[in-house]
Amino acid sequence: MLYWPMPNTLYVEGYALDRFAEGAWALQPVHQNKVGLVLDSGIEEELRLRHLQVADAARASLGLPVVEYTVTDAPLEIKTWFDPKCGKSTGSVGNSDSLLRAVDTLVNHAGVNAVAVVARFPDDDPEDSDCYREGKIGYTFLPCVLAGLSTAPQYVTRRQGTLDSGCIVASDVDSVILPRDACGGDGALAFSRTARKNKPLIITVQENETVLDDTPDKFGIEAICGFK
Repeated sequence: MLYWPMPNTLYVEGYALDRFAEGAWALQPVHQNKVGLVLDSGIEEELRLRHLQVADAARASLGLPVVEYTVTDAPLEIKTWFDPKCGKSTGSVGNSDSLLRAVDTLVNHAGVNAVAVVARFPDDDPEDSDCYREGKIGYTFLPCVLAGLSTAPQYVTRRQGTLDSGCIVASDVDSVILPRDACGGDGALAFSRTARKNKPLIITVQENETVLDDTPDKFGIEAICGFK
């Protein structure tokens, strides 16, 4: 199922958002990226073919700049579990070196500057899978990932020079909206503890519940309670 990027939003990965909030990274808007695709060699042949067909269809029908793909030289061995302390889902990549080699190949040989990764995850509990996929259509969410990456901002770090030459920086943020029980992340803490005079307004949504229990009062965050 395809969700086309909204013109007033930026497609940014979670780790990058944290570094952005801390002021270590900036976001450089782009007109279009060259997108590469990494496929986990642990994926079954039939499923790999389906993903390649999806990428070809996105390129042909939507004009997305998917320029090349590669398959990892070893299965990535993804593991997932629920954190017993807070209940959030987490995971690990067993063969991260294989993933890095695949990305390096795309960057150096195809000149891509954005990469989508399709990995083989452990089989889920059937009931959990049905709940997760309820209302979804198709075998993959890859089209929306490719569409998002096609115009995703590039990350600029301090090592690459100034962070304010046409970039969006943390000080440009006027307000932050997040679930009321999810205020303990690096990004939320960075925005709430910034040393600048005009701190962003922190707005929490009571009805947007998560498995966490990180409310603003536990971290000394001044927040306005909003509604969905």
